[in-house]
Amino acid sequence: MNHDQQGNKETVSARRRLVRGAFATPTVLALHSGGALAAASSALRCVVNQNLAPITSGPSIVVDTVNLTYVRVQLRKEPTVASYWVFGGDLPANRSAPPTLPSATAYQAFNIVTNTLAAAPAVPLAVPNLVANYAVLRVDATGKVVGVGAGVGGSAIGKSCWTSFTL
Repeated sequence: MNHDQQGNKETVSARRRLVRGAFATPTVLALHSGGALAAASSALRCVVNQNLAPITSGPSIVVDTVNLTYVRVQLRKEPTVASYWVFGGDLPANRSAPPTLPSATAYQAFNIVTNTLAAAPAVPLAVPNLVANYAVLRVDATGKVVGVGAGVGGSAIGKSCWTSFTL
């Protein structure tokens, strides 16, 4: 019986040494914060949510110098004619291609009464100057600018939503 008790003591002792040894050696664990994963999964969440119930027309998306709620582009106006324009160079790079939106070096007429962009780019009579009028940008669920002012596709988005992703 003494022999069995001594064998049990050796087994218990060996287990204790193993457990103590496991905690005695320094262990480095690499833990990731999860911030990158959270940022990636929610970067466009507000844009996706806004596109589920899009704001595409109506007086709520007419933007002037007072209503600074939505993401917008500053309009340009010809010096001698009462016509307004959107310059492609003023728009983000992540946008629809012409003729939906002007290229980086082109202009597209904008009607401030109907809050709509002309069907295709055009050439203004004179180089338009920046004015204190703005038009809302419409953005699709991927964050791509798909329109200016009222229209079909995408949705007007708030400035706080815009800051959650980059173009």
